[in-house]
Amino acid sequence: MNLATLCYLREPTQTLFLHRNKKENDFLAGYYVGIGGKVGELENLDSCVRREFAEETGLTIHDPLLKGYIQFENPDNDNWLVAMYIATKYSGQIVQSREGEVMWVDNNKIMDLNLLEGDKIFLPYVFESEFFHGTFKYRVEDGKKKLYEHEIKKF
Repeated sequence: MNLATLCYLREPTQTLFLHRNKKENDFLAGYYVGIGGKVGELENLDSCVRREFAEETGLTIHDPLLKGYIQFENPDNDNWLVAMYIATKYSGQIVQSREGEVMWVDNNKIMDLNLLEGDKIFLPYVFESEFFHGTFKYRVEDGKKKLYEHEIKKF
């Protein structure tokens, strides 16, 4: 199983997203996603979320708070456990990512974005106060990955 982190930097009225629109053959092309990536060898979750955020945005997050975990079960055993974070304090200036455009989105417009099917389900949990764990199961239909089952529990 692969291990990754994903973080959403949140201000009172806006949240930072990455609009994936720069990489060729990117299965996330066109989607708005949180900031994150794979945990490196000998790296813990805290250092990964900070490193990935800095690499993708140029910003240093000061208060990443673990909100929950999501297990993504994919075809071909490409499974991921993703630690979901939120942050509210940061420093630095935004730099554009090689993967897409880093942009602030009004909090009341988030669900209007082109989000992945699973993201539409789990994002409200990331922004709530309770800790959560979710499982999202995917299969291939008509050549595309499709969510067919999910469960989220609050703690």
